[in-house]
Amino acid sequence: MTRMIHSRTGDPRRPRRESEAGNAMVVALLVLMLFTAAGVTFVAVTKSEKQIAGNQLSASQAMYAAEAGLSEALARMNNSSDPAYIGTATPTPGWGRYVVSEAGMSKTDPSFGITQKDGYDNDNDASVDEADESYPEVTSAAPAVDKSVSYPYVRVTYKSQGANLIRFGDHDQNSLTPPAENVKFGAPVLELEARGARGTASKTIEAVAYRYPLLGVNSAIWAGGNLKMNGNGFLIDGHDHNATAPYDTVTGAPAVPGVMTEGPTTSSAPEGTAA
Repeated sequence: MTRMIHSRTGDPRRPRRESEAGNAMVVALLVLMLFTAAGVTFVAVTKSEKQIAGNQLSASQAMYAAEAGLSEALARMNNSSDPAYIGTATPTPGWGRYVVSEAGMSKTDPSFGITQKDGYDNDNDASVDEADESYPEVTSAAPAVDKSVSYPYVRVTYKSQGANLIRFGDHDQNSLTPPAENVKFGAPVLELEARGARGTASKTIEAVAYRYPLLGVNSAIWAGGNLKMNGNGFLIDGHDHNATAPYDTVTGAPAVPGVMTEGPTTSSAPEGTAA
């Protein structure tokens, strides 16, 4: 009897199983690479968004710091009787000051050297445009809780044109026209530049400030001292009225923005009324 022996060397199924296993490994590697790339991208995007948000926050804080510097400078220029006043009794062309958080911070101003070629005696030493001329520094009066959010400098100057100060007021001495810049009437115009810093962020604000003049016209009520009124009625209608009954409109009187009357010169109350 003859036994038949079959060889498995040529079994066609074996190469097929090896091919399927190789394809599965390639697919698995591709999926792994895909997830890895997605993870790396997510981390990169998250980090980028965080940096952008941080930069925006720093820029906003730097802007707020610069605005705070402007506010301090304007406040210190508003009242000449305040010990923190930084103006001058006699405004002159070329006058200026730096309000700084720390000594020497005025040199961070890109225009620091402008005083050496502007034709003015900026430091009041009787010399003009000398090599080391600059606006004097005054220390900020704001609490220095965190120097990183403070304003390094605020430059305050009087606006000038040649030998003249630029003022804002009643330029034509006509109360019916609005005030405007001129070289004769009104308070000096201020020019300000403030720099705010936070981390690597820096913001600079430039501003022009005017002191709006008081109206030089007849008004509804004006009192140089204590004001006391007796009566049971008060009328403002844009006309001048007689101070005695029947209190009619004064004939031919020009229109005014309120009531303009001339009454008794004594402050005594009428008989029978409370003083």
